[in-house]
Amino acid sequence: MGKELHFTVSALDCDDDTLVIKAKGLPSGATLTQAFDTATRKQVATFSWTPTVLDVNTVRKLKFIAVDQDNDGTKPEVSDPRWTTVRVWPENTDPSAGGVQTLAIQRAQWQSSNSQLVLAGRIKFSKILTKAERESLVAEPVLIMDEATQAVIGQVNASSNGNWSAALSLDAGAVPCSVIVAFHGEHASRTVKRAPSQCH
Repeated sequence: MGKELHFTVSALDCDDDTLVIKAKGLPSGATLTQAFDTATRKQVATFSWTPTVLDVNTVRKLKFIAVDQDNDGTKPEVSDPRWTTVRVWPENTDPSAGGVQTLAIQRAQWQSSNSQLVLAGRIKFSKILTKAERESLVAEPVLIMDEATQAVIGQVNASSNGNWSAALSLDAGAVPCSVIVAFHGEHASRTVKRAPSQCH
């Protein structure tokens, strides 16, 4: 947001006919300026756009075609379309840092029958992240810590849709009264349900 985006789209007609490059899906305020490059004999269109705060966290899919203007009164010839996607991040935000919106612990429960601390939660990713970008983020594990001591007691990798779960085998005396999880700068905490008596 706040930074002007420029890129060019070009087309070549083997007969040197006059071309115009057109676009569908241009956002408000965007321009598509036409020019002809005599060195390459290509029609060139320059896309320019400065997103506003209203465009933050939006995805724009743009379609470009080249239209042959020298059609002798017949129906204009149109090229196959080419597509590109423009995503707008908040100003001064690194996508890897801004990709995680919230982190939550949905379950934290001590199971004395099998001496396991069972946890589950969810990461909410920015809606403009691609699947590949989400997969890159979840390559880093969710850290699970004792909230009182900040000591790491376990870690787990989330799925690309943001769900995560863990079952940590612990001695009853080492079970925390509450846990905190950390992932890419986000934190969440929750009291452990059915924690041993030292927590009461």
